[in-house]
Amino acid sequence: YLVNDLHTDECKIITSPYLVSSLTESDNDAIASSIPVRLNERSCVFLYAGKINALKGIRYAIDAFIKLLDSGVDDFEFWIIGDGPARSDLESQISEFCLTKHIRFLGQQPHNQLIHFMNTADVFLFPTLGDYRSLVVFEALSVGMPILCSTENGGVFETVINGENGFT
Repeated sequence: YLVNDLHTDECKIITSPYLVSSLTESDNDAIASSIPVRLNERSCVFLYAGKINALKGIRYAIDAFIKLLDSGVDDFEFWIIGDGPARSDLESQISEFCLTKHIRFLGQQPHNQLIHFMNTADVFLFPTLGDYRSLVVFEALSVGMPILCSTENGGVFETVINGENGFT
């Protein structure tokens, strides 16, 4: 558009990520040891990254995974990066429903290593109950992850095109 319609000189156009930090691969071998090994090669790995509090809706994601298990589907994993006040309650829920092999808390991770988790997982899951515009969804999009995102994330309609790059 800038070149064809507005006739802007290409050398004057600069592009960079919008609203996200630039996630790039690094040669850090230490991160490889902190990425979990999949249960099996068929398992679908869902990834969440952010604070762990009631507003993030993680409890509802866990409820959905319980329903999957109840229906006989067990080839999934849910990796949760982050920490917060709801973690211990969620860990109790996971233990109570025997989900410890499917749902894992990975704790706080260095932000510059997030790309390694995103490149290993299959789907970015963001079940928030209310966020203005979460940047982590933009970051997941920037590395090409399919996204399952709550409509309660203010940036969802800027990031998710239903059926193309994810679902709301």
